[in-house]
Amino acid sequence: MSLLAWLSALYSGIICCFRQDDINQRDGSILCYIAFVFNLSPPLYGTFSSISSATEPCQPCSRCPVAEACTPTRDTVCAPQCAPGHYLPAENGSSSQCLPCQVCGQGYGAATPCGPTDNTVCQRCPEGFYSEEKSDSAPCLLCRLDCHEDEVMIRACSPVSDTLCMDRTRPWPSLD
Repeated sequence: MSLLAWLSALYSGIICCFRQDDINQRDGSILCYIAFVFNLSPPLYGTFSSISSATEPCQPCSRCPVAEACTPTRDTVCAPQCAPGHYLPAENGSSSQCLPCQVCGQGYGAATPCGPTDNTVCQRCPEGFYSEEKSDSAPCLLCRLDCHEDEVMIRACSPVSDTLCMDRTRPWPSLD
C-alpha cells in the first residue's frame, strides 16, 4: 500500500478544519494541511475533533459569543453570558466578571444601550426630548409638540417630562 493510500485510509472522514485559512497553517492544523497537499478527503469546515479516530465523525463548532475560536482539534470556548442588566467588558483582560450596566437617570437617555460587551452610554435629553424613566436601554423620547385646539397646555416639555395638555372643558389632563 502506498503512503498516499495509507494516509487517505487512516485520515478519511476525520479531517476537520475551522476555516479555509487552516489548510495553509502547519501549527495545530497539520491534518488539514496533509489533506490539502495530498488531496485526501475534503476538510469539513466549521468542525473539530478532539480525538484522532477514523470512526468518530467531526463535531460542529459551537456557535456562541467567542472567548477562543474553534480549531481543528478543539471546540469554541464560549465567552460567559451575563445576566440582563450586566455586560462583560471586552477590555477586561483576564477577568471574566460581568459588571452592572450604567442606568441613565431621568432626563437622560441611552445613546448606546447596554450590550453583551458594552456598557450603556447616557446622554442628556436635548431640547424637544424627554426621559421620565431610569433605564440602561431606553432612549430620549420626542416631546409632544402642541396641544389640540380644545386643550390647554398645563406643562411644557422638559428633559424629565413630556408636554402635558388638559381639555378646556374637563378637569383632568389628556394623555394622548
